[in-house]
Amino acid sequence: MLLLNNSNIDEKYHETESKLKTVLENTSEGIVILDKNLTYTFWNKAEEKLTDIKKEEVLGKTVEEAFPGFEKTDFYKMYQRILKSGKPEEMTADFTLPNGETKTYLDRVYPYGDGLIMFVQVV
Repeated sequence: MLLLNNSNIDEKYHETESKLKTVLENTSEGIVILDKNLTYTFWNKAEEKLTDIKKEEVLGKTVEEAFPGFEKTDFYKMYQRILKSGKPEEMTADFTLPNGETKTYLDRVYPYGDGLIMFVQVV
């Protein structure tokens, strides 16, 4: 019989958390996490490649601070709906990046804690 004490449980938890962060960071799909105020708390390597924006440029900023005018987009409206309804949605739409390049993104967005997690692809 395996007995676990609190330190073993804490160690296993942190080990699992570390592994999950590694998976999220290194998956080929863009992953973004926003808190309830639509502040960026996670931006993985794939999202950096999809947008040509380093995570250091967005983490800790709201979507409006990171992308002025974002509150006028359909993506923003979708995020607000999901925060209110608690129901996931997906959307395909064009978005113009700060460098002027426009790409078509598929965002699959889910409630995550009191914020949102999104899985992003260029289509």
